Amino acid sequence: MWNKTSIGLVLGTAFAGFSFWVDFLAILTLSAYEYKASPSAMAVVSAMLLIPGMLAGRAIGRWLDRVNPAPILLVALVLRASATVMLLAGLPFAFFCAFLAFRSLVAVPVEPANSVIVSRIVPKDDVARYFGTLSLLRNISKIIAPTIGTAIASVFGEKASIGLSVVLTGAALASFVVALRRHDGWIGGPYVVAENVKKSSVRQSVTVSEIDLAKRPLLRQLLWTATTYAFMIFTINNQLPVMLGAAGFDKALLGVLVSCSGGGGILTAAYLAKTKRKMTGDPMRATVVAVISIAVCFVTLGGVFALPRPLAPYFAAALFFLTGMFSSIETIRANVVVVQQFPESVGTVSGKISSLQSAAMLIAPWTAAGLLPYLSMSGLFVLDGGLGLLVLGTISGIAYWTRRQGQTAGVAT
Repeated sequence: MWNKTSIGLVLGTAFAGFSFWVDFLAILTLSAYEYKASPSAMAVVSAMLLIPGMLAGRAIGRWLDRVNPAPILLVALVLRASATVMLLAGLPFAFFCAFLAFRSLVAVPVEPANSVIVSRIVPKDDVARYFGTLSLLRNISKIIAPTIGTAIASVFGEKASIGLSVVLTGAALASFVVALRRHDGWIGGPYVVAENVKKSSVRQSVTVSEIDLAKRPLLRQLLWTATTYAFMIFTINNQLPVMLGAAGFDKALLGVLVSCSGGGGILTAAYLAKTKRKMTGDPMRATVVAVISIAVCFVTLGGVFALPRPLAPYFAAALFFLTGMFSSIETIRANVVVVQQFPESVGTVSGKISSLQSAAMLIAPWTAAGLLPYLSMSGLFVLDGGLGLLVLGTISGIAYWTRRQGQTAGVAT
């Protein structure tokens, strides 16, 4: 598996992810301290980061399925870095938000383009190990990037953090160039595809409505599971600092919980990156079980935060470690399902998932903010996890019934 191409892809994606975390935190800091943004203005900043992907994700995904994604990926990274540089220009807040929206829009192709490339050049049996390694590096970035970004911002200012992000994007660009150059040109020149993809299929745009009827139940289950996961996570994540402070916990607990979650993700990703065991059986089983497990952890955390304050942090840290493990499984397995089960429409499916998750990430914080005046922290955890269990239980039941119906029809035929 590990050759110049796959190593370059992993490093390029890891550098791009690292730069995202650095400049994401820098953008929030700039908004709060340089522009003195009010809570409503911060909501506008969040919207500018999410809405372009929500609106454009599906169309861009369909486009990537029928073209060579390599140059699009590189151009998207160049445009993203250029837009990021413009954030250093001291623009009025309205123009700052406009460049944020532009930056978010030009960055939309990065993830689906990478998935399309993986589906075409990484052998099918190595896809799980590839995404396991990628998840490992991403979890490390989530822990290290805030520390490095905060340290640089403290010493040199927030604009220096954004400068670091541009440098990291340049490193990502160089890694992708090394990975995607072949002896006879970019991938997609002569198409290089996975063994289960016909060469003609990568030249055609496949919409969600055109996906094989037999795979539509699997697609619906994947979309519902991924969207429910994003909604559950961001309902808690965006309000966690507020809830911990209101409950009287020291602010250091937030860092401990985030680190524990990252540690769990690293442990799981490291295991999945080295395992060579083939994935068999129901392709959605691991993803669904992982998200159900997160929901159970959230319900349990509702009880934990009702414990006496000296005890709660220890149990909460252990449960956040578990949620990090299950989140890593969800991310890896969902990517594997997309690449292995929908090889003819990787960009389309990736774009659809990205669009729905962006919508969930946009709605979830507002939902939590509306509920918090009426619920305690424990109540919000229980409600969030309980809603996740209800949705996942329903879609799992429907998926099981659909498979049974299909098997019965096959026997009758």
